[in-house]
Amino acid sequence: ADLESNSGRKSSFLLIDLRAEKFFSFGPADISLFLRVFNLLNTHFVNGFVFTTTGSPDYSQFPQANRSTLLDPSRFHEPRRIEIGIRLSAK
Repeated sequence: ADLESNSGRKSSFLLIDLRAEKFFSFGPADISLFLRVFNLLNTHFVNGFVFTTTGSPDYSQFPQANRSTLLDPSRFHEPRRIEIGIRLSAK
């Protein structure tokens, strides 16, 4: 049976990013320290397709499924990423 437009379904997910920044002033310069966390909860979710037989992105009931497709990391959202930095600017 053909699927109607916009009828595909995937599991819901929660994606939270965090950013914090602290500013300091030292004479002729301004300094800020920052922290950015992407995917704070390290949520695992799929960017690509899921198999209709299992509803899973990484498990197929058919042994002939291409393993390289199943293990392609671009099919999944990136894991948690943390960035810490210093920004210096002149007044």
